[in-house]
Amino acid sequence: MFSDEFNGASLDTTKWAVDVSTTTRAARPTHGISDWWWKAANVSLNGSNLVLDVIKYDSNTMYCGSVSSDGLYEPRYGYFEARIQASDTTKD
Repeated sequence: MFSDEFNGASLDTTKWAVDVSTTTRAARPTHGISDWWWKAANVSLNGSNLVLDVIKYDSNTMYCGSVSSDGLYEPRYGYFEARIQASDTTKD
């Protein structure tokens, strides 16, 4: 069983890896984004919430937070439950 309530002082690195991109991720031309990066600074905990910030750096650059469980937890079968709240990400 795998569970994380994100209620520690920092991200549990036995369960999660913070993703950091060394090159730009896939462009999102329909959203006006041609330069998109995963940044460690955009990953944080707030109370019992994992926060993955998205920051519009300039007119076509976006910095995002990302975590994964690659190499730490990779189930072959089962089901997942998550409570996720996504904020409006409309590009202004």
